[in-house]
Amino acid sequence: MLSSQRTTRHDLLPSPGQVEGIVVASTRLAARPLVQILKGEGMNVQVVGSPEVAFEEVLLHRPNLIMMEVRADEVWGVDLCARLKGNARTHFVPVVVWTDAKAGESTYLQAVSAGADAVFTPSSGTEEVRARLWALLRTQVIYRREEKKRISQVASIITRRRWVG
Repeated sequence: MLSSQRTTRHDLLPSPGQVEGIVVASTRLAARPLVQILKGEGMNVQVVGSPEVAFEEVLLHRPNLIMMEVRADEVWGVDLCARLKGNARTHFVPVVVWTDAKAGESTYLQAVSAGADAVFTPSSGTEEVRARLWALLRTQVIYRREEKKRISQVASIITRRRWVG
């Protein structure tokens, strides 16, 4: 591959103002650092406080990114992550889990086994978080383009069958 060719080009990415993110957190105080991260990248953010509402919102309006706060004493975040990754419509939406420092390795392993695409703590570096978010968004853009191609190919096959039949 030539040095000028890249598989995940930056021109594939939507502009930051076009990126829709959902933050799922139990309180506004817990949501604040997550909102600041996404707003700092220029993304549009919606805050949701309950896992049921978050799941319904994601099904109705598929966002580009889901960021959720998970505490060691709460399991709803890991359950929501597993539900999102188990659903065919939301499986490829990147889910980022934000855990507190007290959560430890067990919460990290639970989040990863539930299908989280990234797990961060407050001690994670801002450059690492930023780079990982945009890498997840690049991957998702490629998936959505392939999904649109597949849908249009199916539509053209159905149209041809109507003419032939």
